[in-house]
Amino acid sequence: MKRRVLIADDEKNMRWVLGQALSAEGYEIIEAQDGKEVLSAVGDQPPDLMVLDHKMPAPDGMEVLRRLRAKGYDFPIIMLTAHGNVASAVEAMKAGASEYLTKPFDLEELKISIEKALKMSALAAEVTRLREELDRDYDVSGIVAADPAMLSILETTRKVAPTSATVMIYGESGTGKELVARAMHTMSNRATKPFISVSA
Repeated sequence: MKRRVLIADDEKNMRWVLGQALSAEGYEIIEAQDGKEVLSAVGDQPPDLMVLDHKMPAPDGMEVLRRLRAKGYDFPIIMLTAHGNVASAVEAMKAGASEYLTKPFDLEELKISIEKALKMSALAAEVTRLREELDRDYDVSGIVAADPAMLSILETTRKVAPTSATVMIYGESGTGKELVARAMHTMSNRATKPFISVSA
């Protein structure tokens, strides 16, 4: 499936040049000439990436960037400007731009920036998916128990997990020690680090 790139620039020639160059790379191209068209196009179907001009009418690129991020859109946005300076670059990055390029720019540089941003976006999406899968599989909410003693253990797990305390879980084989340990790891501040199971 082709990745969709929205080119947002009020200069028709710029949209044409970028459209031709990126189409040749296999991207599906959508165009917008002002902020209103950008917001409408994103609302209909968000792109995989946007190339956004800083200076555009109604509203300008910076305002479009802020609005999209405020609405929760997280696709990469590469900001373009003909009047680059450090302050505006910092402002754009703080507002959520993936990269900030000054016109005139090298097309090859833009292509590399786009590919890099798409790879980072795909990686972030995969991390989120795996995280959600881990939470679903190993959170204590997924452990079914009716026994008062087990319910007490699960409640203790919820309380202890966020702390740095060392915990000893013991019991007979098959009683769910590893399941509780995984749940505790998932809810801890170390959840992004590997869970290592060792059989003694």
